[in-house]
Amino acid sequence: MTSRSASGWIRPAVVFTLLLLTTLVLTWIYYWAFAEYPGNSDTAGAYLAAADMAAGNWRLEGWWWGSDTFWTSDLAFEAALIALFGNHPIIMMLSSAFDWAGVVVLAAVATGAGVSRFRFALLPVAAIVALPILRNNPPMNLIVLSPIHIGTIIYILAMFLLVPIASTAGRKSKIATIALGLTTFLAVAGDPLALVIGVGAISLVMAIGLLKRRDGGKAVVLATVVAAALLAKYFVAWNQAHGGIRVAPTPLSFVSVEDLPRNLSLAFNSFLVLTGTNFFGRGLSGAALFLVRLPLILAMIWVLWTAFRRIVRYVRGADEAPEPTLIDQLLLAGAVIDIVSATVSSLLVNIDTARYFIPAIIFLAILMGRTLPPVRSVVAYGCLTVGATIALLGYDYAMARPAPTLLYPRQQALADLLIRQHLTDGYASYWSASIITVGTRGAARVRTVAACTDPVGCGKSVGKIVPVFLIGNENWYSGFGRRDRPFFVVVDKFPVAQALLVAPVTATFGAPTHRFELPDYIVEVFDPVAR
Repeated sequence: MTSRSASGWIRPAVVFTLLLLTTLVLTWIYYWAFAEYPGNSDTAGAYLAAADMAAGNWRLEGWWWGSDTFWTSDLAFEAALIALFGNHPIIMMLSSAFDWAGVVVLAAVATGAGVSRFRFALLPVAAIVALPILRNNPPMNLIVLSPIHIGTIIYILAMFLLVPIASTAGRKSKIATIALGLTTFLAVAGDPLALVIGVGAISLVMAIGLLKRRDGGKAVVLATVVAAALLAKYFVAWNQAHGGIRVAPTPLSFVSVEDLPRNLSLAFNSFLVLTGTNFFGRGLSGAALFLVRLPLILAMIWVLWTAFRRIVRYVRGADEAPEPTLIDQLLLAGAVIDIVSATVSSLLVNIDTARYFIPAIIFLAILMGRTLPPVRSVVAYGCLTVGATIALLGYDYAMARPAPTLLYPRQQALADLLIRQHLTDGYASYWSASIITVGTRGAARVRTVAACTDPVGCGKSVGKIVPVFLIGNENWYSGFGRRDRPFFVVVDKFPVAQALLVAPVTATFGAPTHRFELPDYIVEVFDPVAR
């Protein structure tokens, strides 16, 4: 190996090492900030699936899931950690922290990719992405719950970064094309969001480029991502047909005309929350940080409009407008696709669904760093915003230090009771099932059930409780309904979605042998019936 070729490998290795170290440091910081937010049964169900993968069931046979399984992203990452370090619920929190750290690092890389940079171009990414406002700003704190599409955004950013390299000629292009195909396959296999935003944006930009002029590199990129996406969908279908994880169809429906104003309002509120600029409804002192950050949302709107106009001028061929960089085109296309598809979708039902706009926020933050002019006022405001955010968040966290918490107090009381009474197998409503299983580290195995209320679909089971396989394993219920073993059923005493009440439990199993009362739960215990 010549000295020149050796140096050609050393520099990427040094850069990769620095990026990895940065990611690990940020992971520790975000874990510290994220750990005060308890988990839920969504995150716990994913963790149980990851543990099953770590035990060898990598195809997740017997598991039922929604349309976004995160099978090849968050679940695979958690499975690797469980295989390396054992069954520790802290891995759920580490996964969320690592995801967000990865997004921050790749966003920083994308900010400087292929452009001549000015010193403070990272300020928008620092202010909006690296310094998320979590406290007193729901639903931004949903990013602490993994999986929630953040791992998918890492894949999409990697795809965007690979496209400019893959569309050129040379040896690097071939390596980048292979990496692009593999990344696309993994992204689409785990989350339909990658198909809509990632593959959709790349396909749109490549198609426009090919319409402008023939370009073999762009044709190869287009063919690569489309073929990888189709192969991923085929693989998921094949896995399901051969006993692997059962995936629900992607819910594709448009919002009704009557609900469109609601969706527009939710989209506006989502952008305010996700950028940390939602000062509405706050006292003056509590709104200080949000008011300081308010120009961020205005700058984001300006950048969106400016980038859109620039690309439209290029497409129309106005005044021989130069072609914007591929990264700029991909970021804009991804943001627009995300905003439009989320706003016109029936999935946007409340402010918690603001998470669907997180990709657009990240893409536009990167685009801000690449587009905003490096004038003194922009730099001064960016420094002020980052400094004020660090100072105020630092003071807040110093006054109330985050304390790692896996369970809410009511759930902890339930978990303590189950362990104290040696109750090992039972059933509960969705939000009180898998999270208790993980919280007790399997000492109490609590599986999800629900009251069946549909007179047509339930048949003889109407008014009784039935197993719920969603984000669970059907094999957990092999003994359901039998009275040859002891088990318990947790009844909810507080308002919660899909609450489990006493009546359907009694209709299914009869009177309990004995029961335990808690402020928020009733635990009904059923001993074996003598035959």
